Amino acid sequence: GVMLAIVMATRAGGDGGGKTPDQTPTATEVNPFVAGAPSTVAGDIKITTPVVYCIEAGRSMGGFYGDALDMVEASTKTLGLRDRVSIVVAWDDNVRSFESGSVASMLAEAKALDPEGTSPMADAIDEALAMTPETIVILTRQGVALSAAEAIKAEGVDVVVIVLDGIASIDSEMQTFAKAAGGACCSYTSADIEELQDQADKP
Repeated sequence: GVMLAIVMATRAGGDGGGKTPDQTPTATEVNPFVAGAPSTVAGDIKITTPVVYCIEAGRSMGGFYGDALDMVEASTKTLGLRDRVSIVVAWDDNVRSFESGSVASMLAEAKALDPEGTSPMADAIDEALAMTPETIVILTRQGVALSAAEAIKAEGVDVVVIVLDGIASIDSEMQTFAKAAGGACCSYTSADIEELQDQADKP
């Protein structure tokens, strides 16, 4: 089938503040559920480690939480064995963080959570920033307060925003968020996700 995922990215203005991505990803034909180029997420968006994957797991994430974790798993397969990886989950009105043990064990702990309650993503991003990463990858279906983008930019941390089955206003809000943080944003519709998961499952 024809790949539908369009990756939209914006490069930060050259004001000297924060890092700008080396290259701006454009429309792409890579599958975010399959390990892509080395040190990437969503197939070809460059990330540097240490990396924190910051995942929305409130009730609104629903059935897409498993897809978000599958994208994280594919991305971690592009990293080196010594690269530091942490996972922060905004779940049931709280923040849960996983930063020790193998990536497989952290993913297993995250997978044991059922999406519940609200997802305080701004708090999760604060927690992620406290881990002093080079990159934060945000996976969400909801908007996140712009103040969190400003905090990311102030710390000079790279950010990649992945929107799963977001409504148009959320896509737009998170593109603005990524731009404010000096990072990249890509969105996948539920149809994209279904098709891409099908392709990933084929031998």
